[in-house]
Amino acid sequence: ALPISWNVNIGFADYVVLPEETNELEFENHLKLLPAKYLSEETAARTKYELQPLSEIHFDKAYADSNSGYTIDTTYLLVLGVIGVFILLLACINFINLSTALAIRKSKEVGVRKVMGASRFQLLRQYMGEAFLLTLLSSLMALGVAERLLPSLNSFLDTDLSILRLSEPDILGVFAVGIVVVSIMSGLYPSWVLSGYRPIAALKAKINSHNASSLFLRKGLVTFQFVISQILIIGTIVVASQMNYFRNKPLGFDSKQIVTFSLNDNDPVKLHTFKNLLLANNNVQNVSFGIGVPTSENDIDSEIKIADRDDYFDVTLKTVDYDYKETFDIQLAAGRWFLKEDQSEQEIEFLLNETAMRDLGYVSPDDVLGKEIQFGMNNIKGNVVGIVQDFHVKSLREAIQPIVLFQYPKLYFEAGVKINK
Repeated sequence: ALPISWNVNIGFADYVVLPEETNELEFENHLKLLPAKYLSEETAARTKYELQPLSEIHFDKAYADSNSGYTIDTTYLLVLGVIGVFILLLACINFINLSTALAIRKSKEVGVRKVMGASRFQLLRQYMGEAFLLTLLSSLMALGVAERLLPSLNSFLDTDLSILRLSEPDILGVFAVGIVVVSIMSGLYPSWVLSGYRPIAALKAKINSHNASSLFLRKGLVTFQFVISQILIIGTIVVASQMNYFRNKPLGFDSKQIVTFSLNDNDPVKLHTFKNLLLANNNVQNVSFGIGVPTSENDIDSEIKIADRDDYFDVTLKTVDYDYKETFDIQLAAGRWFLKEDQSEQEIEFLLNETAMRDLGYVSPDDVLGKEIQFGMNNIKGNVVGIVQDFHVKSLREAIQPIVLFQYPKLYFEAGVKINK
């Protein structure tokens, strides 16, 4: 258990089911009164309770650390949607250009039907119907291809997407409207051109498909097609280079050949026995325990201060054991690593990463080594014995956080096992 005297900040997600007749605004206003009523004045000043609809927990980054899922910026979803629309527009433009270019082949059919009494509206309806059937057939074929590819996509993205979701009324409605819209976009202009042919000229195949308005429109469509294609190609190159950067960017620790799993018990004696059992396996190279792997969401946000200074600094605390350095290849920049023996709460030693050292106002490791750190309401103390090189604990989009490492077996929640190649 985490000592209450540590005065750390740990967040949990609370889910509330409100009766249908409850006014959400009034309920939220009532929640805002609770801190002043039940908390100290200092704590109440920085405490606020708000409601967040369940449908928004994956899109609101304000409480991203409080829910068990992952959040995503809606801008990314919008960009993906725009890309999908552009690709659909390219397909429609291709269909329009091909249909108008090959319209001459249908000129005699148009001439015969007009001589037989067909009106322009009837011809327009026929060719629009053909465009609709072609779009519908293409959509059904796309669904078949998607169903075959979904298992691979689900495996790659670790999702459970299913083609059966199309049976949901909302999605089915959007799919149906999409078919109609694409049919109109791709079929209206070619149908209008075909239905406008004069009977005699159509029968003699003397159709002028190179009039000024037609050429202007087709050139405009081709130009638009090239512009969109270039944007998508450039975007693809940029994304590919970013992905290559993410794959090859040094993280500051080694993540290869390491298996991680949660611990059901963090009793020091049991952990020691468990580690020896794992190390007895010839395939195991090293074993370490801690609050989590370097990039684990398990960490502790707290405030620390240097003993001879009055200001406090926000840091992220991570518990690690003696073997953590070797397992994850954490690089020591100055000072030393922890001692082999686990330490009690009264004998805590600290290691800072380089970012934490700079945030504390020190330029050289020699300036901070040996300094006494305090944190918690009971001023738990310990000396800085080493500085480790910076390593990433969050997304590469975020700056490296100030990290403080220390040994505390009661907060060992995960094991990292490095296996031989």
